[in-house]
Formats: sequence, C-alpha cells, structure tokens
Amino acid sequence: MSATETPDDLLAGLPDIVAAEIRKALPGLRDCRGMTGRLDIEEVKRQGIAAPAVLVSRIRARQDRTGAGPHHSYRLQMAAFILCKDELGLMRDRAAANIAQVLLRLIPDNVWCRPDDLAPAEAVAEEPLVTAASGKAALALTAVTWEQVISVEPFEAASPIRLSLYVANRSDGGGEYEQIGGEA
Repeated sequence: MSATETPDDLLAGLPDIVAAEIRKALPGLRDCRGMTGRLDIEEVKRQGIAAPAVLVSRIRARQDRTGAGPHHSYRLQMAAFILCKDELGLMRDRAAANIAQVLLRLIPDNVWCRPDDLAPAEAVAEEPLVTAASGKAALALTAVTWEQVISVEPFEAASPIRLSLYVANRSDGGGEYEQIGGEA
C-alpha cells in the first residue's frame, strides 16, 4: 500500500468493484452486482433476482492492525452469494458448484485493481446455504466468503535509506575511519 489517496467511497464501492471483475470471468450471469448485507431466499423473492446470479457484499469489518502514525487497517469479511435454479440440462446444485469453482480460482490473492488500498484476498471458503426455504423455492444458494484487509488511510511512502561505507585505517579497528562509498 502506498501514499496515494484512498477514495472516500472505497468501502461502499468495493462490492461493485469485485462484482465487475466477477462479471468479466462469468459473462453468462444474468445478474452480478454489489449489494449490502446478507442474502437469503426471502430477499431473493423480494428483489426478484434472476438466476444464475452472483451478488457481492461486505458482511463485516473489524480492526486488523495499528501501525505507526497511528495507522489502522481493517479486515473485511466479504461474500459472493451464488444463486442458481434448475436449467435445462444443468441442475441448480451443479451450476452453483461450477460458479463457485470459478470464484475459488479468481478470489485468492486478488486486490481487485486496488493494490494501494487492499491487501490480497485470503481465507477463501465456500459454503452451500441449503435450507428448507431454498429447497421449497427450488433454488441453490451458495456463499463464497473471504477476508480482505483494507487501508482507509494510505500508508506513508517509506523514506529512502542513505548508505555510507567506512573502513578503519588500523587493523585493530581503532583510529580514524575513512569513508569509501555512499553519501556523507
């Protein structure tokens, strides 16, 4: 992370940034966008989300580390919710697993084109969210989750270290020292 200015809306816009990259990897999705909070079958019904879909959300943020300055970073819990229904020749659970496999390749170590503000994605996990409601609605709902460390205040650029090399003019290390390289 560098001393570039962190956008004021990075935290709010991160789900949409991630969703745009997922859409590039999975152009056949009917819906792929950022959202707020968790996704459940009631929310799918309320929004009328067309499957197959991937909805990306920032679930939680907690303080990660405090560096000099003080400089705080935060560990975000992110989720990509995969929604699939039965299609001709492809059952919903298999379709969700296929999309999850693409995400499991895409997400680890990804900084979503924001290397100055985000650390690489880590702790990626996949979990089918099978419930009575999803079965009744004939939908597969799966979550791929990961952690992403974010800096909302950029780190200051490191100051260069100036090196100088000296040699003693006596073999026992005593006496005068003579600079033979570097800056004075």
